Amino acid sequence: MSKRKFQIYRYDPDTDAKPYMQTIEVELDGSERMLLDVLMKLKEQDPSISFRRSCREGVCGSDAMNINGKNGLACLTNMRTLPDTIVLKPLPGLPVVRDLIVDMTQFFKQYNSIKPYLINDNVPPEKSVCKARKSAMSSTASTSAFCAPAAPRLAPASGGTLTSLSARPACCRPTALLPTAAMKPLQSGSTTSKTPTACSVATPS
Repeated sequence: MSKRKFQIYRYDPDTDAKPYMQTIEVELDGSERMLLDVLMKLKEQDPSISFRRSCREGVCGSDAMNINGKNGLACLTNMRTLPDTIVLKPLPGLPVVRDLIVDMTQFFKQYNSIKPYLINDNVPPEKSVCKARKSAMSSTASTSAFCAPAAPRLAPASGGTLTSLSARPACCRPTALLPTAAMKPLQSGSTTSKTPTACSVATPS
């Protein structure tokens, strides 16, 4: 067990006249790898501490904050990279809603104004094309006719490769309505099944 010291920016507009820094010590057991893990423990210790969190994978950006003078994500900040005293403040330049939570309204307005995404100028296909493709699918196939086997390939002792059928998506499993093809030898001497699947039938050549 070890203790880490935090200096956290605190501000509740309903009760506080102005912001202030609060010093808190938290006891860690070593299982807390990322800063967000420690913040969750701080939240248990003091439920009044406010911060955003969501995906924990560095995608959503909800837990963005100023960490020891640098902007970063709590879920991607490893505790081993931080000093003994950790200073946490809200993102600079944005209105503070409460503690480490800022108002992102203006940010998203600017984000949407620059249109940070691809714009396809091509005319979308007619609905009749989609209907024809759907009717060509086998009755046993799922709506995703272009799926790929999801299971990892397993290498048997003979050197060949086999794929577990039970782990494939439903549309990629052999269907009972289709005949089973003959086994064909591979160069390595092993065999692999060439059983047609719903995907192979539904996908036009």
